Amino acid sequence: FCEAFYSEMKTVFDEPIFSELKKKPDFRLPTISAAVVICKSNYPFALAHEVGEERLAQAKRMAKAQPGQLGAVNFEVILGSQVGGEAETGSVRRTLRPYWIGTAPQKQGMGVEALLTQRFELRILANKRRAQLRELYHDVPDNKQSEEWTAWKAAQAALQKRIQRNEKNGEAVKNALASLGGDQHGWYEVDRVHDGQAWLGHGLPDLIELWDFSFALDRDPRDYEEV
Repeated sequence: FCEAFYSEMKTVFDEPIFSELKKKPDFRLPTISAAVVICKSNYPFALAHEVGEERLAQAKRMAKAQPGQLGAVNFEVILGSQVGGEAETGSVRRTLRPYWIGTAPQKQGMGVEALLTQRFELRILANKRRAQLRELYHDVPDNKQSEEWTAWKAAQAALQKRIQRNEKNGEAVKNALASLGGDQHGWYEVDRVHDGQAWLGHGLPDLIELWDFSFALDRDPRDYEEV
């Protein structure tokens, strides 16, 4: 939707009537951001709407801090009857949300297309391994200087070694870790103006959370069946 909105606005502003307006140095094409909340149909609507408003506000703040981008998308997957998750604030975070529509500016996060690409590439990953990765990244310490971080890194290395027993699985996970992180020893350095501090994040926990809802629209769902 955000991409279609931008494309239509571009078509509109290509009309000759806007030629003088587009010459102004502060001119920017109109963009739009979005938030998606995924939950069961019997989940309280007021709570889902509240979570959506919070996630949309985060996306808008990020987009407004970088004018000229295509906008941003944020999301929350609510499992069971849980309340929507709190926004993470530590120096290490299990997320890169919100995601940009299109190419992300340097150190500002990642484009949502990266999640869709890696979802397809990881279609071969065994469910057991995905569950192990979910558990591993759920327990990431928020301080790289702690003893807990050292222990977590050892657990990560041990799991990767087990995954690599299957060559195809090992290569797919290695590529995903590099694509969804990778700036600082496997993590993406984020330095957004509106955050007030730099932090390290990773897109793999986001992808695992969004696993069943991250199919690319230009692919046949059957393409995601295990190969």
